[in-house]
Amino acid sequence: MARLSIGVLESEQAALRWLKRPQNASASLAVAALETFVHLGEEAIHIRFSYVRIQIADSVGIETCRRPPSAWRAEPPESGSRRYGSAWLRAERSAVLEVPSAIVPPEKNYLLNPGHPDFDTIHWARAAPFVFDPRLWK
Repeated sequence: MARLSIGVLESEQAALRWLKRPQNASASLAVAALETFVHLGEEAIHIRFSYVRIQIADSVGIETCRRPPSAWRAEPPESGSRRYGSAWLRAERSAVLEVPSAIVPPEKNYLLNPGHPDFDTIHWARAAPFVFDPRLWK
């Protein structure tokens, strides 16, 4: 049984607020789209995006970031949030870290740790094309 089904929006240009490598997912495809779109310029209208839904089983540990570092919402991202995410990644305490969305703080993003043994139990659906609504580019 899946505890969590979340969206991953991918492109060659990922925002790297919490980690040095893009391993981020969002609680919904809509949040993933917003998290991606805020970093795009007009030239990005030509980038091909895809999305993937992932399912995380009940047995997979999810750690929660209860106290984000100061200035975690800063733009550009400051080093505190990257240090926090990178320390979590190295410690390998869990396969998933829940962090607040910098764009919509009550919403959640998820950092995925491929070095954790439970990472291999995360189910990845087949990627599908994603196109931003043209009205967003106005």
